[in-house]
Amino acid sequence: MKADPQAKLTFYTVMTAMAIVIVAFLVAVLVFRGADKPGEVIAAVMGTITGVLGTLAGYVAGSAGKQKAEESAASAKDQVAKAERRLAAVVDRSQQGILEDAKKKFPEWFVDAPEGDRHDEAHR
Repeated sequence: MKADPQAKLTFYTVMTAMAIVIVAFLVAVLVFRGADKPGEVIAAVMGTITGVLGTLAGYVAGSAGKQKAEESAASAKDQVAKAERRLAAVVDRSQQGILEDAKKKFPEWFVDAPEGDRHDEAHR
């Protein structure tokens, strides 16, 4: 089974983001260890970094979902078009010869009426 290229991209993006978060945390701890309130500073730095990386990872994952949704929509449109063509063919075939069949079954209905008896003229 072949791996989806978009899934690979998403995986590598998430793994890279996790590595960046770990490195950023270690750097923040080393840089701000002498600060008055290192916990607050480190939390602020990490919040910013994780927010940016989370947005990036969400964008990549969302792009994969959008692509799959577009492919599904295109497939559904193709199926609808095929069904419409089949229906049109069935309806077209069933209409062929319908008048001839009616004339064979009910010939008395298709006898020419005398000039004064025509119903269609009265409705015009």
